Amino acid sequence: MRESDAIAWVRSLSDKQLAEFFYRAVADRPYSDVPEHRSQFVLCGAELVPDDPWDVDLIALHGPDEYPGGWDDDAPLCQSGTCGDCNRNVISVAKHAICPVCGAKVYCT
Repeated sequence: MRESDAIAWVRSLSDKQLAEFFYRAVADRPYSDVPEHRSQFVLCGAELVPDDPWDVDLIALHGPDEYPGGWDDDAPLCQSGTCGDCNRNVISVAKHAICPVCGAKVYCT
């Protein structure tokens, strides 16, 4: 596969599809060079509002327990919340999401 073809395919994905593809692609792929450390890649979005600092949100997948049938591929990343376990900001297509850092359930509004 040519890189340009792969890039074109990735660019054709909706935000939800991109997040799902990313997390499948990096599953069990550590980034730390210290074997005894737990590490993982995560996807995030960063936004700069004029006169404010950068805001970074982890992109979280929908909670499969709450939505066993999945979620519409064209749904926007419009639900946000804070993980109660690791205190990270998350954004998702769904009100019930899974924190990509610690795996806790996150309720978004």
